[in-house]
Amino acid sequence: MGTPVCSLFIDGEFVASLTGETFETRNPSDGSLITSVARAGAEDVDRAVGAARRAFDEGPWPTMSPRERSRILVRMGELLAERQADLSELEARDAGHTLRMANLFTIPLGVYHWQYLAEAAERLEFTQPVPRTDFPAPAWEFVQREPYGVCAGIIP
Repeated sequence: MGTPVCSLFIDGEFVASLTGETFETRNPSDGSLITSVARAGAEDVDRAVGAARRAFDEGPWPTMSPRERSRILVRMGELLAERQADLSELEARDAGHTLRMANLFTIPLGVYHWQYLAEAAERLEFTQPVPRTDFPAPAWEFVQREPYGVCAGIIP
């Protein structure tokens, strides 16, 4: 039996890269194989961004309030916390450090930051007034923050 391949998640499904290429990820402390990972290319990124764009345009997210969005992100943080033991084991193998470090620091800190930012999403002021000026004419001035929308994040 071969090593399972960690697939790409695109349009709600786990799929192989279009090229079928993979790369191995190994434990840096002993060189042991952890798994093989699908190697995404530019076309895979385009597929993922297209799927995310469709989901954004046709799904409920853009019509949700900041509070509703925050609650979904907070729930994700709760799920991460529930899976801490599994995530810690994987992180220790992937980073080559101790399970104790992953359990006490790496994973809890990641969960903490996720939760902090998820809760901040509810408190963020999207419209912020700035001092009024009378030149060239009186005007109501403000900064309007808007979401970036769909983007691709490239990680190793």
